[in-house]
Amino acid sequence: MNRKLLSALIVLGLALPGAAQARVTPAELHRDAAQVHHEKRELARAKAHHNHRKARHERRELHRAKHELHRDARAYANQHRR
Repeated sequence: MNRKLLSALIVLGLALPGAAQARVTPAELHRDAAQVHHEKRELARAKAHHNHRKARHERRELHRAKHELHRDARAYANQHRR
């Protein structure tokens, strides 16, 4: 009994990530683009105020936001290519 239950849970655990794969929506792309725009403004502001520590932090955040936008845009394109 326990083996059957355990094996069923393992199979379910392996199949669940594929079944629960989220789809990228245009709203998510819009939010990601807005986040990139926001990070660019923050970086420009930090540079204008000669705050080098904050500028470095904002550069990292901008890179992460751009990476997320690029990843989601590719996923969206792949979804609609099929």
